[in-house]
Amino acid sequence: MIMASERLGNIEDLSYKDDISLFSQIGEYSQMQPFRLKFFVLLVCLNGHGSLNINGVDYRFDAGKMFVCKPYIIVEKSSVSLDFECRGMALSSKFIDQLGRVADGGWDLGMFLGKNPVLSLSEDEISLFMQYYALLGSKITRSSCRHQDAVMQALEVINRCIIDDVRLLLHNPDKSVKEISNELGFPNLSFFGKYVKRMLGMSPKAYRKSLGVIAGE
Repeated sequence: MIMASERLGNIEDLSYKDDISLFSQIGEYSQMQPFRLKFFVLLVCLNGHGSLNINGVDYRFDAGKMFVCKPYIIVEKSSVSLDFECRGMALSSKFIDQLGRVADGGWDLGMFLGKNPVLSLSEDEISLFMQYYALLGSKITRSSCRHQDAVMQALEVINRCIIDDVRLLLHNPDKSVKEISNELGFPNLSFFGKYVKRMLGMSPKAYRKSLGVIAGE
């Protein structure tokens, strides 16, 4: 089920009788006690900037960035600018488990997000996310199947961001394919090669060759 709200108030106490909660603002918690997040959060910053301390590390995000929080992380504090505006969805762990993995080849998206919780979105990707956000919030789309389809499509925006990072790093001749695989959190070089071939239609080595990039493998 979907629960919609304008503001994600006390994030620690958010109840999850429903699988999905939509929000358009977050609170500021500079003096709160650390707590463990119980759900999966996708947040796109549309205006202003904000920051979250996750597992003891400060992360800043501004307009055009997506911030992704996995379940069971420790949140210590948050802050937002006066002009901060966002759109986000909080998904229950149970719902995420039902969706399974976004990427093929046995690669867990969570491995990447653990190292890279802040992703840059293009204007097209922001537009796509907003469409899926509106779809989830629509009272017309009430079937569980449609909800899952919309969330899967929203998660695919993350997948597109990841392949953008892959392209960028493969352009860098100073990094070997193995180093790039490790940096992005893939479990091993074989999974990375399968992922790149699925997304780009060729292996990392072949992609570099097509660009004229000469680097260690």
